Amino acid sequence: MSKRSGQIVGIALVVLGAFALAHALGAAWASMERLWPLLVIVGGGVATREGLRERHLGRLWFGVTASLSGILLACVTLVTGWAFLGRWWPLVVGFAGIGWLAVWLCDRQERSNAALAAASLVVCGVLLAKNHLPTAAFAGLIAWWPWLLIVAGVALVVQGLLAWRGHADRS
Repeated sequence: MSKRSGQIVGIALVVLGAFALAHALGAAWASMERLWPLLVIVGGGVATREGLRERHLGRLWFGVTASLSGILLACVTLVTGWAFLGRWWPLVVGFAGIGWLAVWLCDRQERSNAALAAASLVVCGVLLAKNHLPTAAFAGLIAWWPWLLIVAGVALVVQGLLAWRGHADRS
């Protein structure tokens, strides 16, 4: 852990201690039952920063995914309650997709990360639609899934043509 990361973790521990002290002195809002997602957010933020600084793409993915998931969990524990996750849990799949998108943006040669990002975001969207649309509307939406194959195929053909053109321009 770098000196700067140690300082961030130290600050997080001071804040955590202040919340624990406030709870011990009678502040009900400061309970760890409600505030533990802040640790996930801070840990994710530290991992994101270290991943970017060290160009460690696995750490970057973990940090982005953990930070966004921590924000969702903070909303659950501080605002909405656990029943909220019954319909919104697919966001975690989307957060993983955003993490892979961040990794791909740092290293565009790794196209597999872009594919994982796209797949995760599509799955997230489908699962959210399933949880929020009436059954008949969702069934109608699912009937159109072959379009995903067409769009993916066109994207691969265009990518191949662009790569071929770039190779021809270098020759």
